[in-house]
Amino acid sequence: MTAVRSRAKHRRTRAIGVFSLALVLAASSPHDAAAGGPTQLAFTDGAGRSGSVLVAVAANDAEALALFDALRELLARLHLRLRPVRREASGGQNGALIEPGMAAGEDRACVAVDARSADRVLIEAYGVRDGGLARPVERTVLRTDSSAIVVEQVAHVVYATLESLLAPTEPRPEEEPDAPTAASAPKDPVAALPADRAQGPQMPRARFGLDAEAFASVREVASGVGPSTGGGAAIGLGLLRLPLQPSIWLAASFDAPFDVPSQETTLETSVESFRAIPAAQLFTLGILRVDFGAGAGMDLFHTTPRNASRSSIKLSPAMTLADPVIAAQLVTRTNVARVACLLVGVSVDYDLGVHDYTALDRFGNTNSVLVPWRFRPSAIMGLWIPLAGTTVFSNSE
Repeated sequence: MTAVRSRAKHRRTRAIGVFSLALVLAASSPHDAAAGGPTQLAFTDGAGRSGSVLVAVAANDAEALALFDALRELLARLHLRLRPVRREASGGQNGALIEPGMAAGEDRACVAVDARSADRVLIEAYGVRDGGLARPVERTVLRTDSSAIVVEQVAHVVYATLESLLAPTEPRPEEEPDAPTAASAPKDPVAALPADRAQGPQMPRARFGLDAEAFASVREVASGVGPSTGGGAAIGLGLLRLPLQPSIWLAASFDAPFDVPSQETTLETSVESFRAIPAAQLFTLGILRVDFGAGAGMDLFHTTPRNASRSSIKLSPAMTLADPVIAAQLVTRTNVARVACLLVGVSVDYDLGVHDYTALDRFGNTNSVLVPWRFRPSAIMGLWIPLAGTTVFSNSE
C-alpha cells in the first residue's frame, strides 16, 4: 500500500512540473515576440552557416589595406567573413581578378575590385552557385575625391551589391484556381529585366574613347634663334578594352613668328606642325597615367625676307617649305578635376628633309641664315577633356 501511494505521488509531482514548464514557455514566448527590437539580416546557407566572401583587389598597398579594413567591418553586419586576396597593382586592366576554381566551399560570393585606373574603380560581384560563379554584377566608382573617400565609397558599393545579390528570395505563394494567370497580369518592366540590370543604373565601360586636348608648346628649331613658343590642339581616339589601351593622337600646332637676322636681311619665320602618333599606356600610378607613342608628321616653314640693309638687295618672295618628320613622344596625364586632366609631354622630332635658308651677298657668296636642327626637342602643357568614353583612365580612368 505504501509503494502504491509513493508511485501515485511521484506521478502527480511530475505532472505538476511539466504543466508549470508549459506555462512558463507560453508566458515568455509572446513577451519575447512583442518585445521585437531591431533585427539584423544574416545571409546563411541551408545549414545555417554564415559563409565568407572572397574579395580580390588590385590596388596599391594603402588602398588595398584600407579597403580590406572597411569591408571586414561592413561584411560583419551581414554575418559574412572576408577572405582577402591581393592582385598585382601594376599592368594592364584586362587581366581577370576572379578565376574559375577560386571560390572555396564556404564562399557565398566573389568580388573583384580593380583600382589600377587613375580615374575609376571597377567592381564585379559574382554569386556562387553549386561551386560555380553566376553572372557578374558590375559597378563603377569614379575617382572624383581623395583616395580615402573613394575607398569608403567602394566599400559601401560592395556592401550594397552583396546585400542585394545574396538577399533570400521569398517563396512564391501558390495561385488560387480563380486567380488571374501570369499571362493576363500586367507585366512589370523592371521585374522583366535581368537581376543585374534591375538593381539600378549601370555605368558601362565603353569600348571606344574620344577626347580633346589644348596645349601650349615650346621647342628648339635652330641655333642662334632661341626657343620657339606657340600652341595647338589635338584629338585622341582610343580602344579601351584592349591591352595597353592603344590610341592615336592627331595634333596640329602653330609657333609664333620669330626673326632670324643676317648681315644682309632679316628672315621672318613661323612653323606649323601636324602629327599623327599611335600611343600605348606604359603604366598608371594613382591619378597619373603615362603613355608613349611614335609616329610621323610634317613641319611647314613659312619664311618672309624683309628689312634689307641696302636698297640694292633684292628680296626673294615669301615661301612655304614642308619638312617630313618622324616623332617620339612621352605624355603624362594627371587627373586634377572631374572633367579635365593636366597634360604634360615631351617629344623629339627627326627632320627627314631639312631645308637650308641662305642669302647671296653682292660678291656672289652664299651665307646661311636659317639651318633647322635635324633633331628638334619640344615640350607641351595643357588640358585633356573627355568627349565620349575616356581614352586616358579606363583604369583610367
